[in-house]
Amino acid sequence: MTDTINTVTPFLTILIVPLIIGISFFAIGLYALIKSKKTDREFREKGIPVTAKIHNVDVSYFNRGNTRGNKTLKVDVDVIFHTKYNEEIITKADFGSTRMKAGQEIEIMYLKDNPKKIRVNTKGNAITAYVISGIFIVLGLAAITAVLVGMLNLMQG
Repeated sequence: MTDTINTVTPFLTILIVPLIIGISFFAIGLYALIKSKKTDREFREKGIPVTAKIHNVDVSYFNRGNTRGNKTLKVDVDVIFHTKYNEEIITKADFGSTRMKAGQEIEIMYLKDNPKKIRVNTKGNAITAYVISGIFIVLGLAAITAVLVGMLNLMQG
């Protein structure tokens, strides 16, 4: 019995790290999915559609601390629009693309209670959020399943 415990203990210790990673990935994916669904519902129920003009597009590259010199692209887009009460709002878009140009018109939704909170009207935003959330959830479940199968094999074998 002691020999079995001494043999199994190092393997269980090794399995803890993938288990923690799996649980973390699953939790991140679930959190992102819930947050995306909440935001979608909020805009679906309270969002007011309007045409906005791109006020400014700021494209920048920055180094994320890696030593290989790989740069990360960052696109900040400011939009200007008028609420249905004719209040002029300038705010940052939740989505930016290098294809966006100052003066270009885009369809957005804003929240009546908080007009600075906007969403660019593209189905791609929601789909991308759901796909990324789904990937994290699947990877997390795969890691957890692999750990459980490994533990079962250790106990049987």
